[in-house]
Amino acid sequence: MVKYKTDSLDATFGALSDSTRRAILDRLTRGEARVTELAEPFRISLPAVSRHLQILANARLLTRKKYGRIQLCRLEAGPLQNATAWLGRYQRPVAPEAANPAAPFKTTRDLKAAAGKPHPAIFPLTTSWPPTIFNRSVKLNAKVLDMTFSALAEPTRRAILACLAFTDSSVTELAAPFNISLPGFSKHLRVLEAASLIVREKRGRVNLCRLAATPLEDAATWIKRYQIFWEKQLDALAQYLGADKE
Repeated sequence: MVKYKTDSLDATFGALSDSTRRAILDRLTRGEARVTELAEPFRISLPAVSRHLQILANARLLTRKKYGRIQLCRLEAGPLQNATAWLGRYQRPVAPEAANPAAPFKTTRDLKAAAGKPHPAIFPLTTSWPPTIFNRSVKLNAKVLDMTFSALAEPTRRAILACLAFTDSSVTELAAPFNISLPGFSKHLRVLEAASLIVREKRGRVNLCRLAATPLEDAATWIKRYQIFWEKQLDALAQYLGADKE
């Protein structure tokens, strides 16, 4: 069974699956804001905005502090950095034989065993930006981002994408590492297909699934805008720790 200890990614992608919450994060890049200030642009009630803020707070994407009677919200970009690191593994695949002739994947078992452990020849584990696949200039569609982030908010579905990054696979091959029923697994595939993250096609009698990377590119493009913000937070933390040692 493929095991992903990624509760934080579940919460991050789940929180990002709503355009109102993403708009709130955009506003917080300009600085701390009161709840009433954050609610102004939206045609929804203050309690509804508060529920969105609670989801963002649970995902540690923002923190709330009280100053007297005023409560200020502040963006915390660390979870976005972690999400970027995950998405960054989906660079344009390099043929394993070309990148590492001594250790190509030879069997389906090899590919499944590596589902949660990206092969360095294909997924360099780096947070440097931009990875080669994410270089398109795109106008991002809010509904597409909603569906993409929602689909990514579940570890089984992320593991499926990791498997498909290596090779096209049949449904039964994909389902083999997971300790869930075939109907339950098929539900995950339908969610991924609805989000255009996979494509299914028939080859003879076999129904093959293939990774479609474009929505992942778009999700990474959206998160990329926050890199400057989390770098500033890390710099400020480094300066604080440095001053504390003096």
